[in-house]
Amino acid sequence: MFNIKTTFLTLYLFAVSGGAYAAVPDQNVQPMVISSVREHSTTVYGDKIEYNITFDVAISNLSKKPLDLSKGCFEAVMPDNSTRSLSMIDEDLTEGLLKVGDNRKSFVEFSAGDDSIYKAIAVKYKTVCQ
Repeated sequence: MFNIKTTFLTLYLFAVSGGAYAAVPDQNVQPMVISSVREHSTTVYGDKIEYNITFDVAISNLSKKPLDLSKGCFEAVMPDNSTRSLSMIDEDLTEGLLKVGDNRKSFVEFSAGDDSIYKAIAVKYKTVCQ
């Protein structure tokens, strides 16, 4: 039998839980990253030379859910599609939630013991990192 109170309660709970679910960050979303090389540099300490490449980056959340930046990481993409780990980042790109439709701009830097790092062609963002 049709019960108006039960139907209303079901619709209300569905609406409330749906609103709460939409606010949960989604780490399966792949945000858009735009990057451009800012500079190549070196750091010398003792007999060691470290080669650095700095990118200006903008990360945009084009999904329908917020993205938790503290759980992801940026990587340099090499011509053979291998990746290199980050060596320096502006903390603004690692903290908090990136809201739907929002973006952040800053820099990331990658380093290596040889100048092969200068061949990096792009920066990508992984939503889940080890």
